[in-house]
Amino acid sequence: MTDPKKRFDLSVKMVKSLNVGASNDDLLKLYALYKQSIFGNCNINEPSSFNMKESAKWHAWNKLKGMSPIDAMNKYSDFVLKLYDTYGTQNL
Repeated sequence: MTDPKKRFDLSVKMVKSLNVGASNDDLLKLYALYKQSIFGNCNINEPSSFNMKESAKWHAWNKLKGMSPIDAMNKYSDFVLKLYDTYGTQNL
């Protein structure tokens, strides 16, 4: 599959069947790559550092500033495959 958008869309669906076990760092990376793929550069104000969850998400996404959405889609898809190798899938 060479179309990055189709591969990305499939990867988004695949994430839902991952076994529990992905680390917070893995989840932040998925979040940031997803947001960069869909919206491009971070387009929201930095949240208060007292809101640790939202602040961590903002920083993860903002670190990808300048990455093209297509590159982010490819990296997201590659990372999902890596997670599948590490954590496997739920029995459906």
